[in-house]
Amino acid sequence: PWNKVTIPKPEEKRWDGKYNWATTVRFVWKDGTVIPFEVGPIARLVATAYQPSDFGPGNGVLRVTLPRSGGAEDLPPAVVEEMTMEWRAPAYSTTLQRVLARAFNVVVDVAAAWKNLLAAIELVQAGRTRTSRPWNPPARRTFGVGFTEAPRGTVRHWLVQEGGRIVNYQIHAPTTGNVSPKDRWGMSPFEQSVANSVITEEVGPEHWEGLDFVRAIRSFDPCLACAVHIQFGDVKTVRKLLYR
Repeated sequence: PWNKVTIPKPEEKRWDGKYNWATTVRFVWKDGTVIPFEVGPIARLVATAYQPSDFGPGNGVLRVTLPRSGGAEDLPPAVVEEMTMEWRAPAYSTTLQRVLARAFNVVVDVAAAWKNLLAAIELVQAGRTRTSRPWNPPARRTFGVGFTEAPRGTVRHWLVQEGGRIVNYQIHAPTTGNVSPKDRWGMSPFEQSVANSVITEEVGPEHWEGLDFVRAIRSFDPCLACAVHIQFGDVKTVRKLLYR
């Protein structure tokens, strides 16, 4: 969305109308099909599980071996010994599967960090220590896009610059698409996760607290402050405070 500009327009909440401040994020498939999509640890692991890598042949199974650590003397041996853990891509994204994926994702991150550390040591030993390079922004208008992974899921940036100045900028945080409101193409992940949920509260409907819904939404590790960004322009400084 390089040509998109976000202009806040506060309105009163209407559950039968526009009820969500987040933008609607959709994926356009090769055949033109438009679909909602989920991001997060479970999506990241599924994508990794079906691609050949150091963690598996691409058959939907990830296997990670963590090396033996030094450990502390007061820890049981099982904690510090070499350990192999396995994760299998589930058929569906459920509350429990999302929580499990977030935990296993930490294991994958640790293994990947260890691998990157060893690679970095080899580069340093070879004298390759440069971490950046000069960039001279062109005077003409150019467009840039960057996709990266945060703990909560994929973060997508779109930027337009001209003469070294930012002309326009848009961001989709992980929660942006997960929490986005429904449209003619369907519901987004948050809403899909609670639709048709079984109520497990053992009290009458008048005493329901919505715990099943809360568990489902919480399993996404939501960040609504990330999903909605507001920029204030043309403001003046009221008072400056200096903290020592």
